Amino acid sequence: MSKTSARTRRIIKMVKRTPGNKLSTRYVKKGRERNRCSACGTVMSSVKSKGAKSGKTQTRIYGGNLCHSCLETVLKYSAKVKCKAMKIEEVPIKFKHLIGKAVENL
Repeated sequence: MSKTSARTRRIIKMVKRTPGNKLSTRYVKKGRERNRCSACGTVMSSVKSKGAKSGKTQTRIYGGNLCHSCLETVLKYSAKVKCKAMKIEEVPIKFKHLIGKAVENL
């Protein structure tokens, strides 16, 4: 039975071979999960990992939620919706819920 401090999902059990050719069990903490874009799912490169206490985030609209390419498409669609060149029903489903906040800020 493992220690009570090791009974969590954050700590994983690893079996390592020692220099004396014996197997020993080590309990190692998992690495932190990186933030991902909410639209396409790519890893955000300029944002610290989840749970980091002193990580700066981007101050622009959708700063820690969207990558630069998805933000560009959201802003294009929101500008078209605002100038009434396109209806909200014509926007792809992937970006439809993001358009409202962007239209207010334009």
